[in-house]
Amino acid sequence: MTMKRILYAVLAAVALTSLTSCGNIAERRVRSAAEGFLNAFCSMDYEAASALCTERFADMLLEGTLDMDEIPESIMDKMKEACEETSFRIVSLSIGEELSPSVVDFLIKAPGLEKEVPGRLILIFEGRTALVDAVE
Repeated sequence: MTMKRILYAVLAAVALTSLTSCGNIAERRVRSAAEGFLNAFCSMDYEAASALCTERFADMLLEGTLDMDEIPESIMDKMKEACEETSFRIVSLSIGEELSPSVVDFLIKAPGLEKEVPGRLILIFEGRTALVDAVE
């Protein structure tokens, strides 16, 4: 009887550990995608940022950057300089259950702004990959 209880306790511990590690894997994937997207976006590397997005959102992002070639070089240099001084920090992660999206809240600090500005990324899983589907 005692061996049976020990066996059940071990099986319960293994089950809890596997459930916890699954949650940690999803959280790591969401955090990694969010940080990668924000780093690329803040660096004006929109191709790299779009690679971390759903196809729909990547198309929207890249379409919005089509006219970047028409911006005078002097202004682009100032924009790049400002981007180098821009930083962000993730303040919360909410991992969606099953088909629900995951939400990443962040604060971004840019030159000329007195306070950090809040933002939100909405990510969905396509297979095992977390992809940005919207920015709010």
